[in-house]
Amino acid sequence: VALTSNRSEATPVATVTVAAGQTSVTTTVPTMTVSANANVVLSATANGYTKTATLAITPSIPSTVVMTPNVVVGGASSTGKVTLNGPAGPDGAVVTLVSSSPKVTVPATVTVPAGATSANFIATTVTLPSNISVTVRATLNGVVRTGTLTVQAPKPSAIAYNPTIITGGKSAVGTVTLNGKAPAGGYEVLLTADNGIFTIPASVTVAEGATSVTFPVSALVVDTNTVVTTTATANGTTITKTVTIAAPVLSTLSMSTVLTGGASNVGKVTLTGIAPVGGVTVSLVSNNAGLSVPATVTVPEGALTANFTATSVAVDSDTSGTVVATQGTVTKSLNVTVKAAVVTVFTAAPASLKGGNNITFKVTLGSAAGPSGTVVMLTSANSAVTVPATVTVPAGATSVVFTGTTTAVTAITSGAVSAATGVTTKSVTITVNP
Repeated sequence: VALTSNRSEATPVATVTVAAGQTSVTTTVPTMTVSANANVVLSATANGYTKTATLAITPSIPSTVVMTPNVVVGGASSTGKVTLNGPAGPDGAVVTLVSSSPKVTVPATVTVPAGATSANFIATTVTLPSNISVTVRATLNGVVRTGTLTVQAPKPSAIAYNPTIITGGKSAVGTVTLNGKAPAGGYEVLLTADNGIFTIPASVTVAEGATSVTFPVSALVVDTNTVVTTTATANGTTITKTVTIAAPVLSTLSMSTVLTGGASNVGKVTLTGIAPVGGVTVSLVSNNAGLSVPATVTVPEGALTANFTATSVAVDSDTSGTVVATQGTVTKSLNVTVKAAVVTVFTAAPASLKGGNNITFKVTLGSAAGPSGTVVMLTSANSAVTVPATVTVPAGATSVVFTGTTTAVTAITSGAVSAATGVTTKSVTITVNP
């Protein structure tokens, strides 16, 4: 049987054979994509007889419209995909698009390329004060298919506090962040705290077009660390954030790190925040044999600092050690040196004299001599003046007097006599006359 077609849109095979003893045969007729309806007449001829049949070829139509994602926050976009039930014709398929809401904008049309079965488009949205559901319609060849896009008002996505741990009695800054931009007129977020020691606004407003807002918070003084749970609520969504209100702890220990033996110094302890009812007691310890501190010092209620007196004693040599302040698990320390006494003044009377006479010298220290006394080294650069090699300032004393001798000279002789303790030297010039 010979097969023919009156149009190129359908192309049957040239012949088919009905098998012996059979009355029919089945064959497949390939078709082409079309941009408009096409009626094709197919003819079958055998033994001079012809029979015809009409094949209607229709263009593709939309089968689905899918939005991805199908839920967005106002201000975000979504990608739409129109899928046809078959390949687009040689001229492509121009699909008309319509949004059911002005809050969602889609292009007027999207074209599925020739031979393709789908095409994408972008739907843009605006910020909203409440959720809406929008239908996107796709029309081609009189057939309509729809997809749904839900556009949501923003929701709170995070609460944060800076600092993350707030010392009682101090203020801080909170931040609420949305998952999208705030709509026209701003967007209100309700705030709560489950403990009255933490003060937080009842609500805050995120400005139009912004995604976050900061707000002040403050905490009352507490004597133990306290965890407070806060919430932020908007658009049916509540998120929580815990914040720790910290009891004050020792922050710093300060005092002079170098003292002269026998002197006292005022030290100071400072807390991270003001002391609660009953104050805060700080323990003190010194491992410096030349320095003593009180066993404790108390920062009074409502105060941030407290002073204490550190007392040193006279030492034979420079003595170093550590002063340690402890409050709870917090320890602060300072290395303090108590200095041994050194000569500060050295005098002679008379400083000018006739040879053969004695001179009275006096060594004065800057502080009391240590328990073993302070040995002062003596030297004379004047050949006519003789002094002992050393002189000792008695324990607890600050000065000592000793005698130097002179010899007769035939000419004026001048030179220095020096007294030294460690690296400190004081000198006096002596003139011996004939």
